Amino acid sequence: STKRGKSNPDVGQILNLLAQVQAALRLPDAPKTAEQAASILTQCLGLEHPVTQAARQFHQRLVGANPSQSATPEFEDVLGK
Repeated sequence: STKRGKSNPDVGQILNLLAQVQAALRLPDAPKTAEQAASILTQCLGLEHPVTQAARQFHQRLVGANPSQSATPEFEDVLGK
């Protein structure tokens, strides 16, 4: 059976892409969107899945070592380029 709604890994992947666009545009919602994506992917695919790990790493790069940090990193830095 196909999962629908927020429990669908496709939703998690789309939210992860949205977070990347938000980060590129320096929008303040990027970390929250990335966190939602990572949460959905963790729930659907598990912590060990490569897609989940990539989404979690992206979220961590957005929030950095200091979650209260208000500055959004450069898009190239976040994507690891």
